[in-house]
Amino acid sequence: MADRNKAAALDALLRDLSQATIGATFNEFREVGSDDLPDGPAIRLANLRHYLEERAAADVVAIGEAAGYQGMRWSGIAFTSEYDLRRWGDPFRRSSRRPRPWVRRTTDRHRTATPTDRRWPRRCRGTW
Repeated sequence: MADRNKAAALDALLRDLSQATIGATFNEFREVGSDDLPDGPAIRLANLRHYLEERAAADVVAIGEAAGYQGMRWSGIAFTSEYDLRRWGDPFRRSSRRPRPWVRRTTDRHRTATPTDRRWPRRCRGTW
């Protein structure tokens, strides 16, 4: 990063993220979960660093409020899953051992919706 002020600000941001504590919440930039690689937090910090360095000239950077169950929690980058990182390639890396999850569709007929589903099924207008 050519601008020393931006580089110093990025270093400070990543340091603050790795040290942040918000109640009893999991800090993906500091803690290792059961599905994480042992160096998962360092990988997520490196992913975020690469992402922000590539966008150093941007006028605006979108910041996500919460790490989604498929997004920042694993990739280190808001609105980005580990599977997005696979498409992007080097220098981005996965931080977990998780297999690609099966994605439920709203058309699944074999069970009823639960509060943990991503979407609630809608009543079908036609017949099965």
